[in-house]
Amino acid sequence: MIEGFKAVAQRMVNAERTMIETLMNIAKLTEAEARKAFVTLRKVKALKLDAVNGRYLVTHGAFMEPDVIRRAAGQ
Repeated sequence: MIEGFKAVAQRMVNAERTMIETLMNIAKLTEAEARKAFVTLRKVKALKLDAVNGRYLVTHGAFMEPDVIRRAAGQ
């Protein structure tokens, strides 16, 4: 059972890392700025964690526009 929890936890970490890298690439942000945008988007429930597949899903495609991501990062 512990191995199952470890696998889910690792998928959550990988999902966060992948989404931050995606935000960096789309909006041309630094890692710190992308992390800030990630936290903001998660807080407003624009991102949903899919723990089974290990990725974050966007609730609406408009949240992945570069200007929206930059605003979420506070720029």
